[in-house]
Amino acid sequence: MAGKAIEKAMTERNFKMGLFAFYTLCGLFWSLVAIFFFAFISIVLEGFPSTSIIRIERAFAFGLLAVIFGTPVLLLFGIPLHIVLSSLRMTSLWYYVGGGLLGGVLTVLIFRPFGNDPIQSLVVQSLHMGGFGILASLVFWVFSVKKMARDRRLN
Repeated sequence: MAGKAIEKAMTERNFKMGLFAFYTLCGLFWSLVAIFFFAFISIVLEGFPSTSIIRIERAFAFGLLAVIFGTPVLLLFGIPLHIVLSSLRMTSLWYYVGGGLLGGVLTVLIFRPFGNDPIQSLVVQSLHMGGFGILASLVFWVFSVKKMARDRRLN
């Protein structure tokens, strides 16, 4: 009898862990999609006098570059932060937005992915990367944390 209860508890725990992983991956995927489109649109809408094909090519390249920079930050900073916040039951949007901002700013200040620039450039880069971090964390929260909370309420 006790064996059945333990087996049921383990099955339920495995199901919850799988559901957590699924929603985390969904949030990660849609965050990367949002980063790409935010970068893409920011180049398309800029006012440089170039032909539309060249602008689209630059926008696509910038979007891919943003995803290339964003993926390691999401994997090394965002996902561990999500695990910690979830285990502490700190699932408010503001915790995630703050974490996204902090992740973007710290990435620039610690790793200097755009080169050894002067402090003024680092501040601007930090604001840009912080903006991408906020966007990614907002999208992640909607597609992961909010949907998981909704499913818990339904069950």
